[in-house]
Amino acid sequence: MSKNKKQRIKQLLESSFYKNPDAMKEFLAPEIKIKWMSAQGTQHLGYEVFQNKIEQMGKSYEELNADFSHLIEEEDTVAGKFTFWMTTIENPDEVDPVATFMLLARFEQNLVTELELMSVLN
Repeated sequence: MSKNKKQRIKQLLESSFYKNPDAMKEFLAPEIKIKWMSAQGTQHLGYEVFQNKIEQMGKSYEELNADFSHLIEEEDTVAGKFTFWMTTIENPDEVDPVATFMLLARFEQNLVTELELMSVLN
């Protein structure tokens, strides 16, 4: 029952995961290891901490859209580059870029088990 892993990443990032963090259960393994490198430094996160961060983030955005410039799949790994564009609750008519991300996702049995993210605020 192998699905296209690039499609799985797109489905996750194009879903309403930021409004409904439980939606991540369909894509991320409960034992996922996440390494997120940003201006705040490198964070090593598990599922629950990541879910809490996403839940807090979701409170600020009315809408969040991923615009992919690269998405490459090789065996059990997907690499990609995308920008999140958002509208805020306070300003729903204005669409602004939030951050650009590079990602490296490793899959086992159709779930992401390792995720490396690098983000730069726009």
